[in-house]
Amino acid sequence: MDKPVLLCVDDEQRILNSLKMLFKKDYRVLTTTDGNQAIELLKKERVHVIISDQRMPRISGVEVLRKACEVSPNTMRILLTGYSDLAAVIGSINEGEIYRFVNKPWSNGQINQLVGRAAAIAEDLWQGQGYTGKKTAAPKSAAATDLPATGVLILDQEKNTLDSLRKTVTCIDQSLHGATSVAGALDILERQAIGVVIADINCGRDNIIEFINILKAEHPHIMVIVLTELMDFSSIVSLINKGQIFRYLPKPVNIGNLETQLANAIKRHHRYADKPALLKRHDVEAMDLEPGSSDSRTTSAAEKGKLSMGQRLVRRLRGLRLRLSG
Repeated sequence: MDKPVLLCVDDEQRILNSLKMLFKKDYRVLTTTDGNQAIELLKKERVHVIISDQRMPRISGVEVLRKACEVSPNTMRILLTGYSDLAAVIGSINEGEIYRFVNKPWSNGQINQLVGRAAAIAEDLWQGQGYTGKKTAAPKSAAATDLPATGVLILDQEKNTLDSLRKTVTCIDQSLHGATSVAGALDILERQAIGVVIADINCGRDNIIEFINILKAEHPHIMVIVLTELMDFSSIVSLINKGQIFRYLPKPVNIGNLETQLANAIKRHHRYADKPALLKRHDVEAMDLEPGSSDSRTTSAAEKGKLSMGQRLVRRLRGLRLRLSG
């Protein structure tokens, strides 16, 4: 059986040498110091995983991965950097749609495991004839796009956000629901079929990042757009690696951009509903429950009182998943 193909891109040859030494036993490793050459290799080779450094002189890692997404959508994309580069992290979500973000210096064990999972997902996508076509250009007018009815949940502590979006977001006549807390969002998720969540991660005392990460672990078909004033490096990395969010948009809101990204998110949600195998590329680790407590219906009130917020979220979202699948 042929080895999976790994493509490493970095302007420092010593980094490429280290990566090649680490992976050459289990992968056919291609290396280049030129991001544009990497794109040409992707056009010729079936590459399972591309790892690109962010800071390179001629082309950034985000740009390399954006182009990689266009020419080889089934290739899993990992961004590597030694800097807390906020713009790069946001770009990796909005442009490169990366699988994971890895900081230098990396842990050999962790990056080995990560690349192994990514390569297996890429192989499954090819074997299952997943999304192999090139990305289509965004429509000139999102308002003219014929989109299926889709529930959209707005999670924001500002009560006027929902009304504001209802008045200004005209791309689609969708079912919009608003919540100002995680508890309210869970109530809506249990009553309504939601395809897209637009969430401000600065929402009162609730840990919205934890909510998003658990939501994606339990309901990966729901697309999440983060809309916030908070610009925090570690939080955004968590939302990539654990939450696989669809887009990260700053406040104040650019309505035109939000319309476009909401339309794209709805289309992506329905593509995944039609082809569930595509969800593999957004693999996140499931959140574990306490031993022996996998069925929330048999848990006493006293036991529930001892659970953390995260564990309670897992129980409720997992219960919702079981009801929907049943």
